[in-house]
Amino acid sequence: MSHKHPSRLTSLEFQVLNTLRTQSFTTLADLSAALYGEIETVSLLLTKLTEQGLLNAELELTEAGLTALAPYKVRNAVIMAAGFSSRFAPISWEIPKGLLKVRGERLIERQIQQLQAVGIPEIIVVGGYKLEKFLYLEAKYGVKVIANPYYKERNNNSSIFVAQNYLGNSYICSSDNYFTENPFNAYEYDSYYSAVYMHGETEEWCIDFAPDSELITQVTVGGKDAWTMLGHTYWSQNFADTFRQILQRIYTKSTTADKLWEAIYIEHITQLPMRIKRFPAGIIHEFDAISDLAKFDRYFLENLSLHIFDNITQVLQCSKLDITNIEILNDGLTNNSFRFDVKDKSYVYRIPGKNTEQLVNRRNEAQIQQIVSHLGLDSTFIYQDPESGWKISHFINNAQHLDPHNPTELAKAMELLRTLHTANFTSDAHFDFYRTAQDYLMLVATGTPNLVETEYQELNAKFNKLYSLMQQEENRIVLCHNDYFKLNILKDTNDTYYVIDWEYAGLGSYTNDLATFAVCNELSEAQIRQMLDLYLERPATENEIRLLFSNIACAGWCWFMWCLVKSHNSNTDLGNWPAIYFRYAVTYLKRSLALYQN
Repeated sequence: MSHKHPSRLTSLEFQVLNTLRTQSFTTLADLSAALYGEIETVSLLLTKLTEQGLLNAELELTEAGLTALAPYKVRNAVIMAAGFSSRFAPISWEIPKGLLKVRGERLIERQIQQLQAVGIPEIIVVGGYKLEKFLYLEAKYGVKVIANPYYKERNNNSSIFVAQNYLGNSYICSSDNYFTENPFNAYEYDSYYSAVYMHGETEEWCIDFAPDSELITQVTVGGKDAWTMLGHTYWSQNFADTFRQILQRIYTKSTTADKLWEAIYIEHITQLPMRIKRFPAGIIHEFDAISDLAKFDRYFLENLSLHIFDNITQVLQCSKLDITNIEILNDGLTNNSFRFDVKDKSYVYRIPGKNTEQLVNRRNEAQIQQIVSHLGLDSTFIYQDPESGWKISHFINNAQHLDPHNPTELAKAMELLRTLHTANFTSDAHFDFYRTAQDYLMLVATGTPNLVETEYQELNAKFNKLYSLMQQEENRIVLCHNDYFKLNILKDTNDTYYVIDWEYAGLGSYTNDLATFAVCNELSEAQIRQMLDLYLERPATENEIRLLFSNIACAGWCWFMWCLVKSHNSNTDLGNWPAIYFRYAVTYLKRSLALYQN
């Protein structure tokens, strides 16, 4: 093995001393069996250790024996608990994965108890996502919780980085592992990575190692019939010092941010000697998905205290055990949502995104959802909470979004709009793109005043002028969707259409929905004119075209301001939408003002 020096024990010497430190044996055969060694070899080694004064005549450790073991004493454990665990959403939206209860125990607490049971004196928990939920561990177990402020933009190498001053003779653990047997010890001979054998094809990290020394020589992602990295690892002082030097040297490189610390280890494997420590099947458990955990603990979901699952069971009158096949959906910009099955039916659960109460009136949305459901425009709707905004809907299997460039589907979209716009509906809820844009502009100014003052006030003054001209037009106030475009119009395999996501619905100009349809579907001017004629079921007048063009400008401006608010309040990736909205706003602002001037 690496790092040898004259006073360093051999592996077998360490095993003998460490075994006799806590156990006594009546026969040489029993000791040899415990060490998996030959009797003759063990007998010679006992004689040698006794002559060196490390054992006495009764084969008990002397003070010199304890001193020889001292360099191998485990100093501490670092438990990484900073990540979001996206594969465990929606559960991880409320509870960090390491705090889940499995077979009656919280995952991280079970590990802490196992570490303390063998006398590990110091335990450091590295938190990030929902850090505050881990702080109780300090009072309950005497551990130390430290913050990883980089967990959102970096992989787990950042947790190693913030804990680097603690590393040396350390266990490195993941908060979400479950060990059926305690894998920890008070003393460890050298650095290792725990491993389990995988039969058949696997996507895990597969280990090649030297049979004589068990030194890891290579690690590949994916393989067949192989020992794979799974569970905890142990870093000697030498290993920790070398890894720290490497990490400090490469940490600021852009290519490092996304790497697991294991990837960094593999890239520098010749500098970082580490052996494999093989565990039998069934001792180390790592849960990659909710379904994996539910198989391991059949009562996991039933015992889970989570508002989301309580809501589902109450609305659908089912058991938590009936909830299966959870899958995160990523189409929305405003909310988080996931699909799930209950028995033989599929559903969608929506959770309002962070700070969306600034953008959406959830009580108004719930009221309108009831109305459009009765109109047959959204038969997916099941229930929405009017206060918090969570919603359960039917999931449309094999659904397709409307194609606005298909003449038949464009005509259908306009037919659906006429159904909505002729509904007999009165409400205090109104939606006006210009006024909403001004509200968003105020929110943006609160967060980034210099940007608003220097870049957008002059342009906004032109929208003020345009809006005053629009007020002179004849208009028709109707119930509008106000976010009406292809992603919110679904078609199933029976050619049944569903208009979904009514967050911004309210009374407004009939051109609101036409304006959003034009902007968000990126229609050309010719396509916009065709759309308006289809909606009216006749050729549009010049005044009607001018009003629509003006509202397209306001819609683009409104949704652009929405993007600024959204980007200020969260880290949501808005893609190319801000550019699309801004260009339509500016293009049709000029176009509309020119029409009014003429």
